[in-house]
Amino acid sequence: MQFIKSNWKDWLGYTLMHIYSVSGIIGVIIGFVMQDGAPLIAQGIMTSLTAGTFLYIAMTEIVSHEFAGDDNKNMKMFGFIFGLVCFSVFMCFDSHGHGVDDHADNQLS
Repeated sequence: MQFIKSNWKDWLGYTLMHIYSVSGIIGVIIGFVMQDGAPLIAQGIMTSLTAGTFLYIAMTEIVSHEFAGDDNKNMKMFGFIFGLVCFSVFMCFDSHGHGVDDHADNQLS
């Protein structure tokens, strides 16, 4: 969002955007390759990095941009907190565990 607002028309900016876009695709490919053969610690680390990146972008770019204006700040804050509470409650009822043998019976041979 900041790049679009800055009106920077340099070739370096476009090159960096393309590298960023391609790195996302490469990350997805690496995730698919590591999905079945990787140890649980590697999967946990990759999931944590992904979640942390998502939260960082959401908090620094999207949420800060939405709360920058003076209009409807109370409603925006209520909606934000309401969404967090809803997702927290949904996660409390999530019964899908990831133990060592959770999926052993469901694998096709």
